[in-house]
Amino acid sequence: MCGRTRSFWKVVYPHVEHQRCWLHKMCNIVNAVRRQDRTAVTDDAQVIYQADSRAEAMTAFRSFKKTWQPLYPRMVQSLENDLAELLAFFRFPRHPWKKLRTTNLIERSFVEVRRRTRPMVCFVNVNSVDRIIFSIFNSCNREWQNQPHNFYTSSLTLPLVQRALLAAISICTLILIREVMVLWQSRK
Repeated sequence: MCGRTRSFWKVVYPHVEHQRCWLHKMCNIVNAVRRQDRTAVTDDAQVIYQADSRAEAMTAFRSFKKTWQPLYPRMVQSLENDLAELLAFFRFPRHPWKKLRTTNLIERSFVEVRRRTRPMVCFVNVNSVDRIIFSIFNSCNREWQNQPHNFYTSSLTLPLVQRALLAAISICTLILIREVMVLWQSRK
């Protein structure tokens, strides 16, 4: 994530924890090592995020660092720099950890926008882009509201987390897609 995006989230949601995506981090880690070491590095890194507690994850990271630092110091340093944000999910109840560790929910929203806008080929103007994106996210929001969410233990936490997540996804995607469409329109 670039610095501007991180700054944006800190301004919009100053008290919300930032969770880095383990899937993307694992891809970066695997790409930084020799092919013959990829399986072993992946297995050792998975022990970190599959730990039962933050303390166990830190112990697993120290073991990972001890094993791989001599061979891949830059890769280990990169993981160490992002470790606090990669382990942020430990501050939440255990049930949603698997969902919190990745950005699949956000990426699913991007896929849905692409799936619905691709057949439209071109847009008349920026307002037409805004309307279709609003409709897509409005539809996604209705689907989310109708789904049972039983992975939180506190019914008070769920609506707040759900609203924050939906707002973050909607804002981020809307800004990104609108900017792409404006750039695309300006090239004509």
